[in-house]
This record gives sequence, structure tokens and C-alpha cells, in this order.
Amino acid sequence: MEWSYDEFNELCKTKHLDDTSIFQRALYWKVAHAIYHAERSKEVWTELLSSKDSIPVGGVEWNKTQLASEAEAEACAQVLNSMPDVLAQIINTSLLKGFLRKSIPDDKVKIFDIRNNIHKLPNDASVLEKEIDNLLSSDEFRYIHSFVNTIKHHSLIDSKWSIHMTPESTKQGVLFMKFDNFNEQFAVYITEDCRKKIIEQIIKIGNEVNNYLKKF
Repeated sequence: MEWSYDEFNELCKTKHLDDTSIFQRALYWKVAHAIYHAERSKEVWTELLSSKDSIPVGGVEWNKTQLASEAEAEACAQVLNSMPDVLAQIINTSLLKGFLRKSIPDDKVKIFDIRNNIHKLPNDASVLEKEIDNLLSSDEFRYIHSFVNTIKHHSLIDSKWSIHMTPESTKQGVLFMKFDNFNEQFAVYITEDCRKKIIEQIIKIGNEVNNYLKKF
């Protein structure tokens, strides 16, 4: 599934809406960066464990790998957290400015502000509003948003290497400890679950922007 920028740009062109290609490029590269950091967070462990027959847990090489994996997971989270606001720039420049003749200043645009203004659009934008709500209310976005704000403004979140085995699956790697009422989660929650959910929902919002433009 993907958001057709070509279709979006053509719809904007026929309706004489402002160009948003700079924000589209930014969103494209942020998706690529999130995927890169997610893959590297896993690859560093594969590289370590395949390099030698025996690796002491807690040794120098082990700790360096844990640090690298944690850093990549944090970088992935930071990129994911910024993506909805880039999407907000696209919606602000095209829809709000185009149809309301009044947009939010570029340096103040946040996805939450877009959510609060979508209902003002003509021709019923309720489905688009619902898709934005689905992103903002999702467990994955709420976790990422709180995670990034915690490591940026307050304190680092404690972490450790851990393994959790059940008859159905095995999880191992960096485990981020509980914070702000969010339960402890393996880094894979950020690099896989949150990454996939947030990117998927952003694509849904983008496609709904296209559908909304087709009403005119």
C-alpha cells in the first residue's frame, strides 16, 4: 500500500492548490530513514552473534552492540514521531490554505492542530478526520510520542538486554523499561510494530486526502 503522490499532485494542480513537493520529499526520506534505523537495530546483533562462537554477556563487545541497537531504535522512534507533522505540513499547505484561505504558520504546524481544524473544511472531511484520529489514538503513536518526549525533555528511559520465551514466540534484544504508564517493551515494538502501524496509517491519511480532493 502506498500514497500516490502523482495523483495528489495532479489533483492539487487542477484545483490550483499550492505545491507541497518539498514536504513530500521530506516524508519520503523519513520513511526510508525509519526503515534504515529499524533494520540496523537488528543487524548489529546478527553481526555480533555471527562473528564468534562465544560472546560474553555484559562484555565490551556485547555492551557496544546493545548501545548501538538502542541508539538505532531511539533514532527510529524520533523519525516516526516527526512524520505526522510533515504530513500536517502537506495538509496545511494544500487543504487549509487552499479551501479555508487561512493556514497555520509553517513553524507552528503540528498534526494535532490539523486535527482541530479539519472539520472547518467544506464538502464533509469527516472520513479524513477519522483517519487522523485513528493515528493519534493508536497505541503505537501514543507510545512513540511519549517515548520521544521523555528522552528529549525529561530523562533517559532505562533499558537492558532481555529475552522472553513463550510456546508461541521468542523476543530478545534491548528492552526499554516502563515509563509514563507505558509498560516495558522490546526495541522490536518500536522498530517493527510502531514503524509499520504509523507508516501504514500515514498512507491511509494520504489516500483519504486524495479522496477528499476528488469531491471538488
